[in-house]
Amino acid sequence: MSSHKRFSYVNTRMETNCCWYRLNIDTSRAFRDDYVLPTVSTKHEVWEFPVKDVFDSKWIEYMDSIGLHMSFVLVFYRPAGFKHSIAHVDLNEKTSKATVYAVNLIVHGKDSQMVWYDLPQSKLEIQYTARGVPYIAAPMDELREIQRSYLGNELALVRVNMPHAIFCGDEDRWCFSLRFSQEYPTWNAVVDRYLNAGLIAD
Repeated sequence: MSSHKRFSYVNTRMETNCCWYRLNIDTSRAFRDDYVLPTVSTKHEVWEFPVKDVFDSKWIEYMDSIGLHMSFVLVFYRPAGFKHSIAHVDLNEKTSKATVYAVNLIVHGKDSQMVWYDLPQSKLEIQYTARGVPYIAAPMDELREIQRSYLGNELALVRVNMPHAIFCGDEDRWCFSLRFSQEYPTWNAVVDRYLNAGLIAD
């Protein structure tokens, strides 16, 4: 379903053009030993889970110790060969404002690409997934691609307040998108915070 609300972009074109950074955070023991991937019923799905339901308690403590306090995790499933027909911007469920950043961990998804686009000039309606997760969508024919990357099976800081889309290769793709209690006004502010903490890999 769609909402009658309208979403207005903040002009962020003056910010850094790099939309992602690899993080030097160990994920070898990130998941709970008893964690099982959700059951898939459609070609692409998204779930929201408490952090403790997915990740090992010691890894959560480690993340807290380096100042990364996870609030919840979104789990995205996309099948092999999947291609988004539209780009989207992530929204905060409580405020319906754009979420500036996330930290993503990709499982499988060999040769998949996350693609970012420049901001459109038009105002777009807020929409919701079948599970009630808000987002805004933008037709790709109105957008200019600015960057793409295969993020790999390690943590990456990613920008999600710009239109972005996923294109899968020959393998199903699972994305564990960590969301945090810390909010930042701009993408540059997020990058500066992670750089100053020594969390961005060389």
